[in-house]
Amino acid sequence: MLILGIDTGGTYTDGVIVERETKRVLCTAKALTTQNDLTIGMENCMRALPFDRWEEIGLVSLSTTLATNAIVEGRGCRVGLVVMGKKPEGQLPAEVCVTLNARVDIRGGVRERLAQGELHEALLRLHGRCDAVAVSGYASVRNPAHELQAARAADALLGLPVVCGHQLTGALGFYERTVTAVLNARLIPIIRDLIATVCRVMTRFGIDAPVMVVRGDGSLMRADYAGERPVETVLSGPAASVIGARFLSGREDCVVVDMGGTTTDIACLKNGVCALSDEGARLAGWRTRVRALEICTYGLGGDSEIKIGRDGRAEIGPRRVLPLCRARDGAQDAGLTPTDLLHITGEYRRWNTARAMRGAADEAARCARTPEALAASLRAEVAERLAAYCRDGMAAFGAAHAAVLVGVGAPARIWLAEAAKRLGLRAAVPPYAEVANAVGAAVGEIRETAWTLVRPNKLGSSYFVYTETERQRADDLEQAEERALRCAREAAARKARRAGAAVFQITESRQRVEDETGELIELRLRATACGDPQ
Repeated sequence: MLILGIDTGGTYTDGVIVERETKRVLCTAKALTTQNDLTIGMENCMRALPFDRWEEIGLVSLSTTLATNAIVEGRGCRVGLVVMGKKPEGQLPAEVCVTLNARVDIRGGVRERLAQGELHEALLRLHGRCDAVAVSGYASVRNPAHELQAARAADALLGLPVVCGHQLTGALGFYERTVTAVLNARLIPIIRDLIATVCRVMTRFGIDAPVMVVRGDGSLMRADYAGERPVETVLSGPAASVIGARFLSGREDCVVVDMGGTTTDIACLKNGVCALSDEGARLAGWRTRVRALEICTYGLGGDSEIKIGRDGRAEIGPRRVLPLCRARDGAQDAGLTPTDLLHITGEYRRWNTARAMRGAADEAARCARTPEALAASLRAEVAERLAAYCRDGMAAFGAAHAAVLVGVGAPARIWLAEAAKRLGLRAAVPPYAEVANAVGAAVGEIRETAWTLVRPNKLGSSYFVYTETERQRADDLEQAEERALRCAREAAARKARRAGAAVFQITESRQRVEDETGELIELRLRATACGDPQ
């Protein structure tokens, strides 16, 4: 099968064609991302690919920064939030919020039933004030009955997209789960528009194939599924770069350094695996329960703004600007960048060197230096900054003894070698490193996990089994464990098929939690279904 991988980054849109059976990269291309209309950059990238057998493409896979950027910039639709039990403490990203008295306790027992009249009145208060609805109940992961009931009523009465908190995460944390549900609802029209755009572009090129989207944990899901769970696509681009770096380098143990136009993302691979964030991703200050790879992000890239302060010291990033070498004379959003420095030093001259030189001359005049001398000094400063970020990232991941930095991203081939030298490490920049994100999108797999929980019933000798959709009761531990494992396997398989896998394998794990006397507190069971998209 031939797979088209696409990554829409802040600066470039990258494309690759990968043959899945042989794992060969057949061709690659890059085009400037067109922020106002992503369609243009995507089509330019595909036209630049030395490939014309579009009817042979069997799968399209996309990684994107769109969801992340939308949250950072506060964009998205108006969300009406329905909370039950109590209102979470802290600020919430919803336009309007209504609170219902219905309550479930931490063991999943119904303390106060959901009153239909109260629910109907609350939903009427949302009418005309929102474009999507998020529903979140206290302890709903122990018993989601109230959330499901409210969601059905909202769908029938308002006819808007509805998101339930328990459907996005099985973890406790009422506030984080509520924020996750609201952000997911806010992103629905944005991601659905992106998917519609991608499908239109594919149709223009004669491609009739399923479209997949990369999640923040590096796994894939079908585009229509992503349209329901768009918050899971945040950090999609960095996750794809980690998958692509492993595939291209063949290294199981290394530090991955992805230097793009806006940021540098650093991750650690141990035995071929990048750890997942235990707490969930933090996005623009919002604490969420979004599963994402553990990645440190720093405001340094090829398009980072460079300014010389009054004290003569350089300020590099985190603001992104248009490099002078690519800008028209007098452009207001342009500035001196690391990309301009490379044009002045002669290491990279794809764009207009004269414009980069004039910009450096303006800064150099302020500190009585030549543009060439200033560029050389700033180049060293960028390399030192990158080395410092690598050092910080390695310390954060407990990878202080790593020997190899694997570099990906367009600027990595030039900048990483010097940064690694400063750290006494080896830099490895594999072939096709400049399009690693698109490669990662193309070679990813579907991976769906389902959790169940078994806990003793403190009011009797029975056990509670908590699944993602309900609370059940079992007479003894053996029966409870058997039922919990079966429910976890069925849920993982159901999710995998929904995400786009026809064939998959399921693995299981158990974790027994006891108190100091050896008595069972809870039994956690997990089933994970892995397979290739079809």
